[in-house]
Amino acid sequence: MANYNTPLHHPVSFIRRILQGAILATFVFVLFLFVGGGLRPVLYNWIVVPLVTVPLAGAAGGVVVYLMDPMRQRGGSQKLLANAISIVVYLLLLVAGFVMGMEGPR
Repeated sequence: MANYNTPLHHPVSFIRRILQGAILATFVFVLFLFVGGGLRPVLYNWIVVPLVTVPLAGAAGGVVVYLMDPMRQRGGSQKLLANAISIVVYLLLLVAGFVMGMEGPR
């Protein structure tokens, strides 16, 4: 007989994964600006769009990480595959958000 009392996935909240993804993406973007861009502490108009798109892309990556939790809980090769998918999709979304943000509206 099946035990229906065990949770199907890790009990980490959906909002927590979204916030983790958005904060990590924002940190990476700000680090890129200060290290690579020589940004002065003045807020330029062009920086507003990337400061919106990059955290949104990171939040979408956090959703993917959350959706991979049931697969990750199985352990073994399933856990390795879930982690690899999560990392690749997160990085692709981060790059897409960065490119869309830096390209800006035309």
